[in-house]
Amino acid sequence: MSNNQDEFHFKGQQPGERVELSLRQHPFVLVEHALKAAALILVVILLYRLFGGTSMVKILTPLLLLGAVFIAFRSWYGWWNTMLLLTNERVIFVEQRGLTSRKMSEALLDNIQFVTNEVQGLMHTMFNFGDIKIQTAGAAETLLLRELIDPYEIQQKITQLQREMGMQPKSSPSQAGHSSSAEDLD
Repeated sequence: MSNNQDEFHFKGQQPGERVELSLRQHPFVLVEHALKAAALILVVILLYRLFGGTSMVKILTPLLLLGAVFIAFRSWYGWWNTMLLLTNERVIFVEQRGLTSRKMSEALLDNIQFVTNEVQGLMHTMFNFGDIKIQTAGAAETLLLRELIDPYEIQQKITQLQREMGMQPKSSPSQAGHSSSAEDLD
């Protein structure tokens, strides 16, 4: 995580708004899709081993390889365009969903009531990535920021910025000091 964001600017940035943190999801989220693409490539290899250069194999090979490239590109594109921006005024999460769908969520720091982090599972624990859940005043749904690197550090950065604004951040009902669970917000 880089804290030096002096040169980072984005569309919709307000005058005086400063980017404190920008990051993407953990690259490990690409592994599942990479395995799918690799499986298609293995199918091509197996088809050639079992059936040689028959006309069926010659037709299926480019289709399967094109499918593998599409899966790989689509997952990389989604990962690359999914981003968390933490400014001195708000939290912005842009989530790319497929090639043509994007969801942008934001919460003003002074409206945030609870921030929790959740690291669940062996891989998430080993590679230190997980989810951040943000509950804002008056919002019916919880803002969920998925698969981020070092969620505890992000949670602490949000509460630090709230303190700098003169706010007193609250622990979630499920937290006593520091916790990695946010089940009470579901």
